Amino acid sequence: MTGSAALSARAENDVASLLLKTKAITPAQASRSRRIQEKLPDRSFLSIVRDLGFTSEEQSRKILHEHRLSIGLGSLLVELGYIKPADLETALDAQKRAPVRKKLGEILVEQRFIDEQRLMEVLSIQLGFEQVTPDYGSIDRELMRKVNVNWCKQHLVAPLRSDGDHTLVAMADPLDKVARESAESVFGSKISIGIAGRREILDAIASLEKAEKPAEGNDNSNEETVVELVNRMILDALSNGASDIHIEPLKNRLRVRLLISIQN
Repeated sequence: MTGSAALSARAENDVASLLLKTKAITPAQASRSRRIQEKLPDRSFLSIVRDLGFTSEEQSRKILHEHRLSIGLGSLLVELGYIKPADLETALDAQKRAPVRKKLGEILVEQRFIDEQRLMEVLSIQLGFEQVTPDYGSIDRELMRKVNVNWCKQHLVAPLRSDGDHTLVAMADPLDKVARESAESVFGSKISIGIAGRREILDAIASLEKAEKPAEGNDNSNEETVVELVNRMILDALSNGASDIHIEPLKNRLRVRLLISIQN
């Protein structure tokens, strides 16, 4: 069996197992669908099941929605016909060879197997994830104190808001089990997942990071400027033979006076 054929079979088994588990189809119907797919390898298992009338599009979508976290992103996209098994094989191979861990959805977009906007539409429409647009103003600062920008970049997650026990987080890949479990360990198991573009999340985090860094830089810069002024003032006083320095604060400025003894 070729690599793409194996991946196609894996995607089929994921969906078939899910439909069988939920009793949407019978074992006999699954067997018949597989036999037909052997003759029509370009057709996905899910499309054949639907065409045979074993399950409707509405019913299968409801099942995918209710069990959305038990199926992989690659399997879902193959079965829905958005990417080919060969595309998934190439993306998974690139994921293994990448020096830094990348998410499958990120690689699929980079390789242009699917557009990022289309990917978000698929996850939103088929699985029912809310589409959100994170930005600098929408990220909850209190929630951010529980994590850091590096954690957000690593998992491509941005905490947006908390409503009682529920926390809404934006995720680039809501089917990423590692990222989801990491978010649950930080914000609690009752998280609501909103899907957002990878670039949108990174830009929002970068804006937040940038807004914090200049403030720290300005404080240091101001501190250095004050120290320089005080040192210069003392040096000037010494060079002029002053015995005292008097600083008088006015409305919008300071008046500095030096006490210099005049010898006859």
